[in-house]
Amino acid sequence: MEQKTGAKIVAAFLALIMLLSIFPYFFNGNSSNPSQDVQNNDYSDIQNDNFNVGGELIDHSFNSIADALQMSPPDTYSAQYIDVEYMNSTTAQLWNEYINPNITTVGLISKSEVDSLYQSPTNPAQKTFTRQMYFAELPDNNFLLLSTMTPKRVYFSFNAAITSYGARHQVLIRSNGGTNIMGEPTLYAPSRDNAESILSIIESAGNQITAYDTFGTLLNYSDDYSEFQVVSSQVDFADKYYLGININQDGNFTRTTIYQNPTTETSSHIKQLAGTGLARGFSQYNLTIEGDILKVVITGQFQDVINEDIEK
Repeated sequence: MEQKTGAKIVAAFLALIMLLSIFPYFFNGNSSNPSQDVQNNDYSDIQNDNFNVGGELIDHSFNSIADALQMSPPDTYSAQYIDVEYMNSTTAQLWNEYINPNITTVGLISKSEVDSLYQSPTNPAQKTFTRQMYFAELPDNNFLLLSTMTPKRVYFSFNAAITSYGARHQVLIRSNGGTNIMGEPTLYAPSRDNAESILSIIESAGNQITAYDTFGTLLNYSDDYSEFQVVSSQVDFADKYYLGININQDGNFTRTTIYQNPTTETSSHIKQLAGTGLARGFSQYNLTIEGDILKVVITGQFQDVINEDIEK
């Protein structure tokens, strides 16, 4: 499977976070325009439900990977969506960080990485907590990060606040060129042009082709309630691939994998696994085959679910 490209994209994202963390120490935490550096503001009169920036805020549904793909360009080749808030409410730890990378097929980001992107560089007490997050990989080492957070405040340092091309949103330019447009969800991209192109998709209200169209056939067979979801078109065992994992009320986990045009070897292997699934301890091992779609739904203990093969 093609994991090297995804690892490079995630590494680039982490490099941006590292640069953001060291930049304030060289410049005493001040931006080039202190009047626009919100970390120096008094937050005592700021409401928790209002980002302290001017202009309109992004407002788009963000409850599943399907929602996020509707905000992503059509050349997105892999993406992940994680409902951190729901995980925290149901388990003692974020179990997504223990998932076998062999079944995700993408380099995974973590809550701590996203949290660090939005904390104050000089005051550790000024930080936000990620609720939901989405990371998409794009050609030419580009990426898109969408996330929701609490409290809804801007603690990070930025160099300039520029009015968007549409003159409705504030585009926050960071020292390394990374760009934010705040809202629900908040957008982060490696450059202003990247951020503005994503904003145009969001503002088009469904009138542009998006990554949802790219992965639409898979999504027709997926669910909207899995708190961990992945899609990828860079795997060698199918044309496209979907993975969704959710925890059930009894503490067991359900994993849904969907393949568009799987290889013959993978299809045969999955069918063989299904034949012995119940005997091997799974409480559910269902296969659905329709045209070029192979859908597999398994339920069992966490370690069994995350270690079950997805390919030959």
